[in-house]
Amino acid sequence: MTETNPITVRIQPIDSTMTDDDIHALFDKYSPVSYDNPRYEKDTPLNYCIITMGDKEAADTLIKEKNGSEWDGVKIKMYVDKKDPSRLTVNFLYGTLNKDEKDVKKYLKGYKVKSVERLISKKGTLMRSYLHVVLKDLESAIQMKKDFETREETKKYELQFITKTGEHINQCFICGKYGHKKADCPEKGKHAPVIKTRDMKIAEQKHKKYVLKKKEQNKNKKGIKREKQNTKE
Repeated sequence: MTETNPITVRIQPIDSTMTDDDIHALFDKYSPVSYDNPRYEKDTPLNYCIITMGDKEAADTLIKEKNGSEWDGVKIKMYVDKKDPSRLTVNFLYGTLNKDEKDVKKYLKGYKVKSVERLISKKGTLMRSYLHVVLKDLESAIQMKKDFETREETKKYELQFITKTGEHINQCFICGKYGHKKADCPEKGKHAPVIKTRDMKIAEQKHKKYVLKKKEQNKNKKGIKREKQNTKE
């Protein structure tokens, strides 16, 4: 019997309301060994609140003073909800603590808090923000990733490969293959990278924005100088 090395594929981001039928429709064609996607058995309060502040200054003060501090020995996290253009909404995560809305209001007394809403995961929704699908080998996982990258409806997903020992298998950005680090790539130094990692793409986009901003600033400066010269004349 041929021995295989199962690979767990982690897929994210996902919608917690995805049904089993939705999941099977995406992955059954790859003949998975198993699925590992637990669901809530009942409506479950989360250790996560959405806080609405009185004004932007109050929100900034709250985050500055509380983010990274401890509550009953547990480190907490606070940050502005990027989806709210008013910047009045603060996301509050408090780890393993079981605190209700009254506890949170009491803890944040004096911070101009308008409202506190503790999030609740509904019965039947997925417990994690990602899916785990176990495939028979790395080749199957690579094929899945290639397919996902070429289909419009699946391009949004990020796939990670994990061995049965918990080791992450990354793609070498020099040769594009899996199973070795870039430092050990046999193609190292022979040619430019054939793929760009997510971090490389982000850095490239930031650099382009920076260059465009500088060009615009220089253009504005030249315009101001011309105006001054015309005034003198």
